[in-house]
Amino acid sequence: MDKAKILHEAQAELQRHVWGTYIDKGVSIALGGDGIVTPGCEACGKRINTNSQYLRHLAEDVLPEIIEGVLSATTAPSDLPQSSHSQHKI
Repeated sequence: MDKAKILHEAQAELQRHVWGTYIDKGVSIALGGDGIVTPGCEACGKRINTNSQYLRHLAEDVLPEIIEGVLSATTAPSDLPQSSHSQHKI
């Protein structure tokens, strides 16, 4: 995979994670439900109230997934170094 394509895909994924509002817990009240308009990441449905929380979300949740996707697309699983540390998603 060339660098331009990696950059384009990483930018597209970052741009999906918009700090806006989403409906939490069902259908919105405007449509007759009991959902709540919640500030946060529209792509993840993660509640975010401040700019620093949004930046932390991008750095800790989104960026690692982008890097993992790039590494898995460019490197065969047998070529990756084996780590003794357990990996987990945040």
